[in-house]
Amino acid sequence: MNLASALPVQSSNIDTAEALEGIYAVGFDLIERENWKDASDVFRAMLLLAPRDERAWIALGQCHERQGQEHVAVELYSMGILAIPSAVRCRIALARALEARGDSMNADSVLDAAENIASESSEDELVDLVRRERGGRS
Repeated sequence: MNLASALPVQSSNIDTAEALEGIYAVGFDLIERENWKDASDVFRAMLLLAPRDERAWIALGQCHERQGQEHVAVELYSMGILAIPSAVRCRIALARALEARGDSMNADSVLDAAENIASESSEDELVDLVRRERGGRS
């Protein structure tokens, strides 16, 4: 008999979605307190559980931006796009970070991709987000 078969299996009363919402709430609270380092740890843990949760990529990138680590934020937003090819919000965050670094050409290109994906999604909220971002950059 191996050890794994000897241990009783316990079912969890908390489903994954509830756990993720709880983790996100803790991280968001830390962001509101401007506790960027602890918040980044929380969002990094969240990404281990749900690497396709766009909120976690954006929040983690924001934490690094607030710590003056813009280059890390750019990498995180880019990784979020790789993990979630349809991620419009990650693209908007990446465009903002690139623009802040003075890389307008790449920022425009990323925003163009966000606009195309938003238009194809038929989600009016995403289309509006991209339009507002473009309007704010003019």
